[in-house]
Amino acid sequence: MKKIICLFLCLVMLVPMTSVFASAEKENAVTAYSAKASAPVGRIVCWGDSLTQGLRDGFHDISPRPYPTALSEILGVESLNFGVGGDTAEAIAMRQGGISIYVDDVTIPAEAQWVPITIIGEDGYSPSTLAANGDTGLNDVTIGGIKGKINWNSGYARHEFIRNEPGEELVITEPTQIFTYGMSVPKNGDVLVMCIGANNRTWTDSEEDFQTLIDIQQSIIDYAATDEFIIIAFPRIEFLKNYAASFNEKLAKYWGEHFVDFNDYMMTEQCLLDYNLTITGPDKKDMRDGKIPRSLLAAGDLHPNQIGYDIISEFVAQRIKDLGYLEPKADFDPEMPFTDAVAGQWYYSSVKYCANNGLMNGTGANSFNPKGGVTREMFVQTLANIEGIDASLYKDKTAFDDVKAGQWYSAAIEWARANKIVNGISEVKFGLGQSVTREQMATMFRRYVEYKGGDITASADLSSFKDSAKISEWAKDGVAFAVAVGLFKGDNKGNFNPQGKATRMELATVLHRYHYKSVYGIEAPDSNAADSLLVEAESAQRIVCFGDSLTVASGHTSFPALLQKRFNVRAQNYGVGGEGSGTIARRQGAIPFYAPPVTIPADTTPVPMQMIDGEGDEIDISYFGVAGLNPVTIGGVEGNYYYDQAKEDFYFKRTQAGEEVTISTPTRVITSAMKNRRENDILVLFIGSNNHYSSKNTDELIAIQEQMIKYSGSKKFIIVGLTSKDYMSEVDEVNAILKERWGKNFVDLREYMMTEECLTDNGITPTEQDLIDLANGEIPSSLRTDTIHGNQTFYNIIADMVGDRMEALHYIR
Repeated sequence: MKKIICLFLCLVMLVPMTSVFASAEKENAVTAYSAKASAPVGRIVCWGDSLTQGLRDGFHDISPRPYPTALSEILGVESLNFGVGGDTAEAIAMRQGGISIYVDDVTIPAEAQWVPITIIGEDGYSPSTLAANGDTGLNDVTIGGIKGKINWNSGYARHEFIRNEPGEELVITEPTQIFTYGMSVPKNGDVLVMCIGANNRTWTDSEEDFQTLIDIQQSIIDYAATDEFIIIAFPRIEFLKNYAASFNEKLAKYWGEHFVDFNDYMMTEQCLLDYNLTITGPDKKDMRDGKIPRSLLAAGDLHPNQIGYDIISEFVAQRIKDLGYLEPKADFDPEMPFTDAVAGQWYYSSVKYCANNGLMNGTGANSFNPKGGVTREMFVQTLANIEGIDASLYKDKTAFDDVKAGQWYSAAIEWARANKIVNGISEVKFGLGQSVTREQMATMFRRYVEYKGGDITASADLSSFKDSAKISEWAKDGVAFAVAVGLFKGDNKGNFNPQGKATRMELATVLHRYHYKSVYGIEAPDSNAADSLLVEAESAQRIVCFGDSLTVASGHTSFPALLQKRFNVRAQNYGVGGEGSGTIARRQGAIPFYAPPVTIPADTTPVPMQMIDGEGDEIDISYFGVAGLNPVTIGGVEGNYYYDQAKEDFYFKRTQAGEEVTISTPTRVITSAMKNRRENDILVLFIGSNNHYSSKNTDELIAIQEQMIKYSGSKKFIIVGLTSKDYMSEVDEVNAILKERWGKNFVDLREYMMTEECLTDNGITPTEQDLIDLANGEIPSSLRTDTIHGNQTFYNIIADMVGDRMEALHYIR
């Protein structure tokens, strides 16, 4: 009987598809499959109990083919089965990562031997059944950096852990998160399917129990970080009579199109006829009682038989198709290496920044595990990554008994200890594997800034946090500093949550804020406007155009101005005549440049100042113009940088008097364009004409374009092709290379302008000179004022072509 009850647990979700509906009623319930033009993409990841797992061959005479297998066959994609018979809803969430689990007060021996452990579930959830019925998605686990396996010892009624291989002894004295295999599974493009709760036998149809189910389902969805999910109904059977009907009604209302209910169809005589089944007296009685007829159930009436599973699978598969979950997505981000980080989430841009700048690694080949906890060694390693330490100087040293030399974290720990950035939990123990709290992280960041010689006097008023009294006395200076400089913020309830366990997505956000400001001198724009450091990121969309004189369009209405009029949005013209692509990128912020050692006086007297690049060579930025440059900030002093034609020298003049500032080392210059950077901008780059590129060095131009796009933080960009053959003899070859690199984001002006149709389209009768120009590979004279610049029709055409491409790419409407 106990086995039968365990089997029942996940009944709600299993079903392969082997038959075809015959009746019109069934056709209405499940629309026939029609193949789409494009092949499906993604995976189906199924979490549940025995209904998901599938029953063993011969057990209750049920097919071993579970619904995940059937969905894979029906939909033509990979399907992962994370079903464990007998698991409760919370146990399933613990295996998946939706509910975090911890271990406390245990010593993991150096030998690979079983050791009793006490598992703690967050928010009061009990892990007592975890691993009692199976470990799918649970193993391999990692505890304090040690990989191993968890088992439920039924004889002693306790959990046990065994490491995979011998190593250093680890003493755990505070709650330390357990990382399961299931936590590394989520990736972009997955469709999450779950059927959970059938084994929560104490539940009734109360609102309290229903809310518990919703909370657990939501935790699984949140951890999977997806909006593509399916919730499968509870089957209407005797075992679930206490809440199946009530919960299904509420689930349908709560989850809407995500909820799939097969019961209404299965509880009809037509369903039995569709599958050529004889309708028995007991079947009729079951249907009168509001239950699935026993001809669709296996022995024991706890699970569907094969036909029952087929029906459920067909319903789920059709809903997945109807919602378009497996259709190719157009929002793939090539700069995001982790498939479990979801675009639009508040942490997304920070994770991408940390990955692309070598600040944090993933937890697997393609996984970042955003909600995973941060251990002490993990945090110290990120500081070492920022610092760029020479690991060879520390890798063979260790001052702590629980830190073995030569591990991935050992050099970072020794460096941090030697420089008094991170202390051990005792004189001889580092605390390997222990979780880092938010107040600990803030304190260690303050120590790191102090180690770097930075100013640590900034201090915020912590009374603004409702839970300020909970901040430990030793941590108050660190928290006050971290809040004052914008590294940490409170939650939407006004709490700091000092003892809360820091997550990997929180660490990525703090690292992003710190590193970005230290490199670029301005605050990093977060990806979520609600937590944005740049208020302007919430403002209306803009078109930001960087270029040279072709963007300036002196004497004519520029194409940025025409785009502004067309779309009724602000268009920023950052064009400066005569500039090469590198100088344009410096004004934008993509390529750093620096002020040399200098003393800026207290008054507003202009100071001679020749800017330098990263190699220390002099550069003539502002010689041709200052669009997007001023006001600049140098060493915290705001002012204007300009070229004095009469004195033939470059000068910096502070905006207002203040304290004298002495700059002893080259200091990054922060431009106006850098301060006004917004990730929702549409970036237009029309650069390269003044460099006279050829096909031999187009890669230099592409590299600068890539830097400018990356610095902008925007996915919306247009690359405008080059025009003048006089300026660039291989202009067509260069444009061909650019077109191959940028594809749909590239607008080829010459391709259209080098046709007679272009002239006639714009009301111009081609002249003899126009025809000669076309034959010589030049833009027709009727569109030009000289060998490179155009007349108003020229700029009208650019605005039309760029604007049309923006609309085609859905950048703007």
